[in-house]
Amino acid sequence: MIVSLYKIKIKLLGNITSLKEKRRIVSSVKNSIKNKFNVSIREVNYQDYLNISEIAMAYIALSSKELDKFEARIMENLFGKNIEIVNFERNLK
Repeated sequence: MIVSLYKIKIKLLGNITSLKEKRRIVSSVKNSIKNKFNVSIREVNYQDYLNISEIAMAYIALSSKELDKFEARIMENLFGKNIEIVNFERNLK
């Protein structure tokens, strides 16, 4: 069993004019990931900035191959959501 912790720093593209609009976009991203992959996920940094956010999530895999597939699917899921991935960190426990 492999417990993996991720921190993903994202830049929101487009003209974000309020924190309410930012929260709506980040919430949509989080809900999409949570519903598709059954992970624990939370916004952990940059809550008061308009165009940047950092989300953290935890995932448990049975093998490194499963973990690699999961990461590829996460990247595919984030692609095309009007966000840019600035940093992607993985920490294995």
